[in-house]
Amino acid sequence: MKKFKKIKLVKGGGLELHFNDPIVSGSETYGRTLVVKSTVDIHPDLKTALDAMKPEFATVAGFTFIVNEMMSQPEFKATGDQSKYLEKLRVEIYSRIRINGISIAGTEEKPVIIILGDMKYPKSNATMAINPKIELSKDEYGFEDDLKAKMELVISEALEYQEGKQAQLEIAFEEN
Repeated sequence: MKKFKKIKLVKGGGLELHFNDPIVSGSETYGRTLVVKSTVDIHPDLKTALDAMKPEFATVAGFTFIVNEMMSQPEFKATGDQSKYLEKLRVEIYSRIRINGISIAGTEEKPVIIILGDMKYPKSNATMAINPKIELSKDEYGFEDDLKAKMELVISEALEYQEGKQAQLEIAFEEN
């Protein structure tokens, strides 16, 4: 099975995959990284798998820290309207985030994921690129196990992309 190092969306559509491809020569094994780039649009399932990482990206990048912290404090005792407003704020933050891919590092025992993404500033077309690094073997944020499962889904979808699972074409038929 391929060991991906990076899975990244390509501007304008498509996917760029970086993976280890060991070469065995006698008793020696040499490592090399292959890069495969395709301009064929991705399947919506892969986009959904990447977008599922928005909450973790927002938390590690500090965008939802205050909202999460307030909501977790028993002393806060938010009213129904306050809770709705804070949830609306969290959804607004997520809507400004674009997850462009992941990089995978570390070892089998201590995997590390770097979420490649950016966030669009309000009232502007400018974006801020942030690539938080998360050690999945630690329990620093409390969501590492869930994020590892999300990473594995992205890897699975990238493998399926290589096998032909790509964009879906929708055709509208007129009803008679």
